[in-house]
Amino acid sequence: MLGEFRVFLQSLPDVADITENNGIMTFQYKGYAFLFVWNEQDAPYIRLMLPKIATKDNLKEGVKILDVINEYNKKYKTIKMCLLDEYIWLSIEQFIYSSDGAQDLFSRIMSILVLALEDFRHEYWKL
Repeated sequence: MLGEFRVFLQSLPDVADITENNGIMTFQYKGYAFLFVWNEQDAPYIRLMLPKIATKDNLKEGVKILDVINEYNKKYKTIKMCLLDEYIWLSIEQFIYSSDGAQDLFSRIMSILVLALEDFRHEYWKL
């Protein structure tokens, strides 16, 4: 799926700074830093991430981070929001067995991650 994803990114006007290294592609989309992870030994599996979207210090006073993570994992059923070290990350993982419709799936995955991030920042981000 790496080749299909690369072609997809190159078709988008809002993508910049695409780099690939050791199974990880990094790129900017609409000002957000994304990671695309794949594994040659498990070719159908992909993971698209928005890393380090926030720390506890970025959140409004009194917000319980684990409650927020649980809320977002229920609200956006396809995403995983998790706490790694002190950072909150968003990701979507998929198995894609055919390139038919892959471009639409990639677009949908990216839009869901951006929507969840913007919703999260609107609700919980300290101004």
